[in-house]
Amino acid sequence: MMFIDEKLYVVVNSGGEGCMIIVLGDNGSAKNVASLSGAPCNLLLGLRDNLLVSAGNTLYIVSNDEAKPVLRARHGNWF
Repeated sequence: MMFIDEKLYVVVNSGGEGCMIIVLGDNGSAKNVASLSGAPCNLLLGLRDNLLVSAGNTLYIVSNDEAKPVLRARHGNWF
């Protein structure tokens, strides 16, 4: 869970093989920002609407409701 620019971002594990990044709104609404494969999933850093997320052995930049892999570790390692 991470607050960024008055928005609450949450990681929701989905079946042990992946996760979803969800932003919660003031009125109780929830929006799926990105679905990622790999576990464990962690929000590492946030700046404005950009997130750095680890999912298994891959680091992702999540921006504009799109996740782009930026770095991969060897199999069995994770960030």
